[in-house]
Amino acid sequence: MCFSAEASFIGGSVLTTIGILTVRKNRDPSQRMFASMSLIFGLQQIAEGFVWTSLSSGQQQPLLKFATYTFLVAALLIWPTFVPLSVRLIETDRHRQQILTFLTALGVATSLSYFAGILLYDITAQISNLHISYGVNAPLRGLKIAYFAYLAVTLLPFLVSSKRQVWLLGAVVIGSYAVAIYFYSEYLLSVWCFFAALTSVVVWWIVGEVPVKSQKTATANPQ
Repeated sequence: MCFSAEASFIGGSVLTTIGILTVRKNRDPSQRMFASMSLIFGLQQIAEGFVWTSLSSGQQQPLLKFATYTFLVAALLIWPTFVPLSVRLIETDRHRQQILTFLTALGVATSLSYFAGILLYDITAQISNLHISYGVNAPLRGLKIAYFAYLAVTLLPFLVSSKRQVWLLGAVVIGSYAVAIYFYSEYLLSVWCFFAALTSVVVWWIVGEVPVKSQKTATANPQ
């Protein structure tokens, strides 16, 4: 997590465990991707634990590079596509599905833009005021466009969903972003990922609460 290596490793282990339990709890194929959200958060936090240890030692550059890129791949490449697509897969309202399909396409474009940035520009990670600050040395205008697209695809899908349980998750995620941007704007990526990871318990609760698609279809179309 964003506060220490120990917190990252402990938190990552707890989140990974919650993620495994959530995946095992799921019985609906349409929720499979959504259910794995906590597991990815857990692995991402463990990667940041290695970023902490590498930066603290100052002697493990290969590990630092690998851990930094692993964290950023999850934060910048996976989540922009993962969030709208996972919500799209559990959505049953056709109109909302169309909106979520658009957000998924925007998410793919956002992931690809960050992928290009990671390939073309230098990546930095440093400890500052007990937090980790990540940087992509790309043109500022491009970063701003990608940033607003990132917000759209990682926040709006929860609000578009017709599932009240997913709305609750969205409220938690948006609340965590508000706290992170207000108190930790210089370390937003790391801190927001930490707060967003706390939503894993909500994800565990949602899985199994949202009606199973197959059951609804069977009820609507009796043989």
